[in-house]
Amino acid sequence: NIPNANSPNNLIALAWTDLIADGSGDITYTTLGVAPNRRFVVNYSVVFYDDNSVPVQVQAVLFEGTNEIEIHTTTVTGGITTTTQGIENANGTIAFSVTGRNASQWSGSNDAFRFTPEGSTEVARDTTDATGAYLMPSIAAGNYDVEVTPNTPWGGVNATDAVLILNHFSNRVLLSGIRLTAADVNGSASVNSTDALNTLNRFTGALQTFSAGNYTASTSSYTASGTGSGTLNVSMLCYGDVNASYQPNGGFVRTRWNDLSTQGVARITSGSYEVPLFVSRGVQPAGVSLELELPEGLRVLGVRASEALSASQVVYHQVGTRVRMAWLDESGAELKAGDVLCYVQVEGSTEGVWRSSTEVELANVLGEVESGVELRMPKLSSSLGAMEASVYPNPGSGLRTLALELSEGMGVGVRVTDALGRTVYAHTAGTLAPGTHRMELNMEGWPAGSYQVQVLGATAEGKTHQRSITVLQTR
Repeated sequence: NIPNANSPNNLIALAWTDLIADGSGDITYTTLGVAPNRRFVVNYSVVFYDDNSVPVQVQAVLFEGTNEIEIHTTTVTGGITTTTQGIENANGTIAFSVTGRNASQWSGSNDAFRFTPEGSTEVARDTTDATGAYLMPSIAAGNYDVEVTPNTPWGGVNATDAVLILNHFSNRVLLSGIRLTAADVNGSASVNSTDALNTLNRFTGALQTFSAGNYTASTSSYTASGTGSGTLNVSMLCYGDVNASYQPNGGFVRTRWNDLSTQGVARITSGSYEVPLFVSRGVQPAGVSLELELPEGLRVLGVRASEALSASQVVYHQVGTRVRMAWLDESGAELKAGDVLCYVQVEGSTEGVWRSSTEVELANVLGEVESGVELRMPKLSSSLGAMEASVYPNPGSGLRTLALELSEGMGVGVRVTDALGRTVYAHTAGTLAPGTHRMELNMEGWPAGSYQVQVLGATAEGKTHQRSITVLQTR
């Protein structure tokens, strides 16, 4: 009978007695469904040992997730021998049997019983100190579930993690252990592009929660010996933070904001217009995470990656004056210093300073963070002259970009002089239409020093315009 401290223990008794599977009987098992809702099924089609002419047909079904157990009886004939049907714990101290079926002679036909776990009982609790250490009182021998509840907010997730999730799906760089668990943000038991897209949406704020939750732990169980002391090290990771970049700071992380450097000019119109964002140095972005603070009154209507990138979808979300945006480009296109990273379509005529936060991050195709990349934007103004010009990067060396903003069509020429006034470069661009124009200015190998870039414009009516920019050449 059960419970019984004698072996065997930790058992599911379908029809526990001496049974035999002769040539016509068998024991089979299978797994049905998909995680996390699978069912493990065991079928017994056997006979009594004491009378091998009497069949015994029973089945056990174990449910994943709920930990429920079902015992199905097709045929068990009484009057042969004592038989038990029920379940017992690991040390034989607790058992639940079907009424009338505990070490007795009983009959069963086409019936079923379900065993459902009751709520667990807490046996110990502690709070970790500043080093993460904790101490539990002595607990009895046995198997225990461990529940860890963080007191810090979720964080550390951006497009870099989405790149790593896609890399795992494509077998480029495989994740393992708790990082693999953290990649399955929708709790589907598989890691794919859906998890990467959910990660982008959570970074921007378009998605507030993950189906899998906020945190995952490296272990959820502990076996106590009942004697001496034991150690259980538990690692935790935010879902989505597969590169483990998050460092909680007592539940509060300060975000720093920096004014964007200006690069070129852009005319503010009465309707909507696009503002390009440039990179300060050469970079090969595969994952892009941006957070911007806009002047009061500007509303983001859309975001698109530059023509050099192959991002299929840009995710963005604006709350008040702050907007987050993120996207993936699995090919990792190459951008040079001063190239356009993306275009932000905005509406509103407010002039002011755009700022970026410390949440700005670009990662390459391997999910490695590209450090030292700053964002730049054109100077926004509703009162530009007929011709505005700027050169970037400045200071710098090698290839530069000369950006022009024209309010009307005109013929344009460019001349560069050194500190002694000597002309070192001249170029006639021809007649340019109204709008924004960019042309290359290759200063590779020029001596270090100060240069004047002079832009001359002439309209068909004979009006002339001139702009002069001081450019610093470094070695």
